[in-house]
Amino acid sequence: MMQAQEPDISGLRGAWKRVVHLPSGNALSVLGTAMQALQESVTLLQAGADSCALIARVTSIEAVAHEKPEIEVHDLPSDVNQITLLAAGKSATRDLLEWLKVEFRQSSSLLATTTADFLKAGTIPPGLRVGPTKGTVAVGVGSDKVEFSVYTLTREDAAGLPAFQPVKQPIGEPLGNLGQRSEWFKRRTGR
Repeated sequence: MMQAQEPDISGLRGAWKRVVHLPSGNALSVLGTAMQALQESVTLLQAGADSCALIARVTSIEAVAHEKPEIEVHDLPSDVNQITLLAAGKSATRDLLEWLKVEFRQSSSLLATTTADFLKAGTIPPGLRVGPTKGTVAVGVGSDKVEFSVYTLTREDAAGLPAFQPVKQPIGEPLGNLGQRSEWFKRRTGR
């Protein structure tokens, strides 16, 4: 299996660091451990004791959900490749979103969080749009189930680009029309 390239976290501000394992007992730790056990590519990040993030391909999360009954995935958009699951405080969230805006230059990626509190003013950095989807990722932790709501992250400059407009189909000409025009031109100009 070809492993995806690890994201470059050198531009990630704040206390965020790449880790091998997240603190046990939380949903992201359960998901990260399951992904590593199935040899799916995953990036685990931690900022302090309470802020964790997991970055992976959508297909990797879906593959783990297929194998592990404690992990459920519902209605993830199929046109987006990258997903970041986040359980973090406000400042750590802002730092991570600022980095995601720069690091993943594709038109959009997904963000999954347990609360919508990060949508409050001051958390979303300028230049980034966040829109809700119907998608969820649920992870069983002991007897509890933690549900992450999924949002689409889009850079504002990418969102402002005009949508692709296909070229209109040309109207066909009847057979022999080119010859008729040529004859008409000859009669008119005398050549």
